[in-house]
Amino acid sequence: MTSSTSKKAFGLVFLLVPTLALGAAVSISLVRLETAPIMRLPLMGYDPVDILHGHYIQFQFDDQTFLDKTPSIGYGERCSCLHRIEPLSNGQNVKGEIVPCEKKAALQCDYWVSNTAFFEENHKFFFDERYAIALDALIREALPQRPSRWQKKKSSEESAPLPLSRVTMDVAILPSGAMKLKMLSIDGKPWKEAVDIHHSMKERIKP
Repeated sequence: MTSSTSKKAFGLVFLLVPTLALGAAVSISLVRLETAPIMRLPLMGYDPVDILHGHYIQFQFDDQTFLDKTPSIGYGERCSCLHRIEPLSNGQNVKGEIVPCEKKAALQCDYWVSNTAFFEENHKFFFDERYAIALDALIREALPQRPSRWQKKKSSEESAPLPLSRVTMDVAILPSGAMKLKMLSIDGKPWKEAVDIHHSMKERIKP
């Protein structure tokens, strides 16, 4: 009888330990995400929401406005050295440059990003699909109209300051160096709040 009870107890512990370990790991990950430093970065490239099949937008960061790629660093590995700045009108709070991936360079940065390609890749941000049509319209209105990074600029555009994107993304930098998308904002407001404000304003001006 005692042996049977001991086996059951051992089996229960055997099942509980992995579950508790998994729960602890998830909790630690959530705490790290919530306490991680946040970069607010402007967006530019944008693929419209697929109303019928998806509930996400696909976008690129507007790295022309926060990352200087002109320094010559030869053919070595390239990293991004970012510095905190006073938030701009769109909430953007960092600027930086491409530098060699060296320890001494990292010490001079507020945020060190070894995966510079992160700023050039396509990303997806998921949201409540009930807001798809309204969010799509609002983003189209809020993004600046100018040539993409791949289009040739006119001579008059070469020296002109780039207009700020009103659409931004909060990016958390985890202790491991990984980056996580946190919140899409428009005019400094979380996307859902921005959609609700936009809807209320339209309702007010209806005849």
